[in-house]
Amino acid sequence: HKGIYGLGYRCAVARQYMSGGRKLVFTRDLTEAVQLARLRRLSERGHIVLFEMHEILHAQHQRNSSEARWKKTKALEQNVLDSLDWLVGINESLVGPAREIFGYKGPVLVEPSGYNPSLFRELPLFCPESPWPGESDDVQLLYIGRLLPGKGVEELVEAMFHLPERFK
Repeated sequence: HKGIYGLGYRCAVARQYMSGGRKLVFTRDLTEAVQLARLRRLSERGHIVLFEMHEILHAQHQRNSSEARWKKTKALEQNVLDSLDWLVGINESLVGPAREIFGYKGPVLVEPSGYNPSLFRELPLFCPESPWPGESDDVQLLYIGRLLPGKGVEELVEAMFHLPERFK
């Protein structure tokens, strides 16, 4: 996140990274992983760094962005993969490109996305126990996320075209 909140967050991450003791550091976002790669180069703390890869981001940018932008993203991804101890891929199809495109040679764990059913449960919607919304009730959909190409906004707008008018 850009702004004061983002700056405070990055400072807190740096403070924790640079503080005493060996740590296991796990990140799921390229921006955070880039920061950790930089911290790692500045200070050999002996931390073990894991990165959870969700996509080959520069490949998405190739379709939707300028050449300069996707090449910058590819360089950031390379920087991160060069500094890792472990790569966690959310599917097997990410492992090949990580090794072939970026030359990643370290260990990999493939762990599909999921949820903890002891913390989260399916809500009983659209059933007799929970009839809302009714067939004529409005349904409001809310997107929470970045408005960047490749993040799903285009697909959401396209899907809205196919929904009944009661979906806003």
